This record gives sequence, C-alpha cells and structure tokens, in this order.
Amino acid sequence: MAKPFQPGAAPFGNFINYYSFNPPQNRLKLIPDSLLTSLTNDDKSTRILILDIGCNAGDLTVGMYKNLTQRPTTINKSENSPEISMLGCDIDKTLIQRALQNNPFPDKIAYQAFNFMDGATRVKHLKAFLKSHGKEHFDLVCCFSLTMWIHLNNGDTGLLEFLDIISSMTRFVLIEPHPWRCYRNAERRVTKLGCEGFELLPHIKIRNDVDVQIKNYLTDSCGMTLIKDFGATKWKRSIHLFQKSDLKHKLK
Repeated sequence: MAKPFQPGAAPFGNFINYYSFNPPQNRLKLIPDSLLTSLTNDDKSTRILILDIGCNAGDLTVGMYKNLTQRPTTINKSENSPEISMLGCDIDKTLIQRALQNNPFPDKIAYQAFNFMDGATRVKHLKAFLKSHGKEHFDLVCCFSLTMWIHLNNGDTGLLEFLDIISSMTRFVLIEPHPWRCYRNAERRVTKLGCEGFELLPHIKIRNDVDVQIKNYLTDSCGMTLIKDFGATKWKRSIHLFQKSDLKHKLK
C-alpha cells in the first residue's frame, strides 16, 4: 500500500525548505531593472499591485519586492514613482504562516493561504485585496515553477483554465513554466519515496513540449504578447514576460 505524500514528495510543489535548494537569486538575477519601467510605461496609476501565486514561504516574493523598490532605476528616483504592494498566496497554510512570521515588509506585502483553483475562494480573496488598494486588476502576476503542479493536480483542462484566469486579471504575466522532464522527475521522486503517484498524470495529453504549448496558449488564446525572454535558470527553466493587450478587468 502506497504511503501518503511526504514532505520530500510535495504534491503541490509545497516543499518545506524549497529556497534552501533553489534560492530566490536564481530567478532574480535574470530579471532586469527595466521590469518596473515596463509595468509603469502605459499605466498612470500611483500604485502597482503584484500577485505571486505559489509563493511558498515568501522568500522570492520579498526578493521581488526588494528588486523593484531598491534598485537604483530612473523611475525609483522620480518624485512620482509608484507605490508597490504585493500579495503572495499558497495552498499550504504552514508555508504561509512562515511567510507571515518572516515578512520584513508587512505594510507592503500580504500573504494568504488558499487554493487558487477554487474559483469562489480565489475571487473572494483577490477581490478583497484589489478593493483594499483601490484597483480592479493586478499589474503583474508571477508564476514561478508552478505550472506543473497545477497541471498534475488539475489535468490539461485545469492547466489551460489557469492560464485563462491569470491572463484575465493582469496587465503582465511573469511565468516560469516547467518542461516535461520535471514531470518525470516528480513521478520518480514519489515512486522512490513509496508515496501515492499523481492520479491524473496518465491522462495528461499536453506532454513533451508542455512549456512551449503554455507560451503558445498565452499568445494564441489569451490575448497576450510575449515581451521578453529573460533566459533560463541553472535548472534550465526559462522565464518569460507577457503583456495583455486588452484587459477586461473582470476576475474569473
């Protein structure tokens, strides 16, 4: 009889010490100063709102905030530089509790625990955050090493629904899709630990070039434009920035 999931298996990617083996700097060093300029170029708002989905214990969320607010960019020197507020969310309550306890910017970064794929719960939390900041949409949604976990737990339909959802609520998406080899590694890991496997994996049809298909779906079906490829991390996962051409400002 297979064992239930253990911390080393992490069914939703909720590894308890994730940033000890994949530090925030692995991604942050690829993201240029010009990201903040991109977020403000076509928006006159004095507030930038960023959503980090699957934030784990918040280390990368904090790193993103520091990068955007502490780098010596031209816009940061401006008297009219926008105020940045962030929301990090994760399905794991323990990780969110850790993020809250270690949050160095509690007035600028909020954390909430909920299942992003639960529509009613998602809309409730996100609407409340947006309303509290006087906006109807996010300016940037970050999805770092998240797509595989959405895919494994929600199937092909769930993955595409996820991409539809995030592209409907923001002007920009910063995404790091998992390539197919990561799925094979995840399955091998749970098998080695003697844990239950991913029930939907045999039924998944979006496979070998899943990372490419994610990029294509965002541009072909979600009305987004690929603005920049920021290169790949040492784990050979590429980070891409997409921009929405026509945002309807309606949460799904």
